[in-house]
Amino acid sequence: YSNHFQWENKFNNINEMTIRSSISSQEYKATVGVNYSLIGNYIYNNEEALPAQSGSELLIVGAFLNKDIERDHWLIRAQAIVQKANNENLIHLPAFAGFVSLNYRTLISKVMHFQLGADTRYNSAFYADAYEPATARFYLQHKQLIGKYPYIDLHVNLKLKRTRFFFILMNAASGLAGNNYFMAPDYPYYRRTYRIGLAWSFYD
Repeated sequence: YSNHFQWENKFNNINEMTIRSSISSQEYKATVGVNYSLIGNYIYNNEEALPAQSGSELLIVGAFLNKDIERDHWLIRAQAIVQKANNENLIHLPAFAGFVSLNYRTLISKVMHFQLGADTRYNSAFYADAYEPATARFYLQHKQLIGKYPYIDLHVNLKLKRTRFFFILMNAASGLAGNNYFMAPDYPYYRRTYRIGLAWSFYD
């Protein structure tokens, strides 16, 4: 109990069965797989931000693909997942989520490593869990959709021996692809902003 919340529960044990299967290829630098989870007596935080236990079974099925493409100076890494839960009153998941990293790497004057790249994350719209500061926990909500927005970070790296300089432009699509850049309801991500840093490693 606290000034804002009070509860007393005696929950049954959670029963969970998870089956995972994947196939990887070194030649094609790819991995494809599926996940199957069946959960009984699932415990979650309901829309009142109070802990509750489900009397029905929760089924979650997902499939994923990871693929790397490396050619000369280029490196592309892609990840994608599709997933579905049988009861959206217990858990909310984006139907699709993906990540793509594009990098160009080269060597300047045979001594300085140079890297230029972009990282993009995207997921379909869904009712992401809201955050309750009083309990520091997330809970179900059905009011605000988040997602359907590309999070794009641009970066430049320079490395000379033990010294590294980096520049990052975060959320580069801010204002250009809309303003729905929320990590949780009422908690927005960074607007377009940048970071500059210098790292110098010391070791014997």
